[in-house]
Amino acid sequence: MDGAGVFNFTIRRVPALIAETLASAGLPAEAVDYFIFHQSNQFIIKHLCTKASVPLAKAPMILKEFGNTGGVSIPLTLTEGDLVRPPDRPLRLMLLGYGVGLSWGSALIELDSKALLERVELDNTMEVSA
Repeated sequence: MDGAGVFNFTIRRVPALIAETLASAGLPAEAVDYFIFHQSNQFIIKHLCTKASVPLAKAPMILKEFGNTGGVSIPLTLTEGDLVRPPDRPLRLMLLGYGVGLSWGSALIELDSKALLERVELDNTMEVSA
């Protein structure tokens, strides 16, 4: 894997993705409570925030606790990122995935007060049937 190439792709494409997603929704960045990035590494996330003018306080990171967990990093950040819900409206989040195969994607979602934002641990002895 070309680490420098992946880094350059990420810092070029993801800030544009943020701008495109906001423009499609007709929203300013200030209207988003949190930007939930794939937890690739702290350096990349901080660099993306700087390039996209996203305050670091709006980009929770769980890397110290969990490292790069790959495909589960976004849902894990939702449950472990200490998100604070606004008292009078749904929580507005932009989810940002990027990585494998130079792929990228985003979703702008709103979660009402009934949405579960707690980690649920399953009994690891359970068998999964096919």
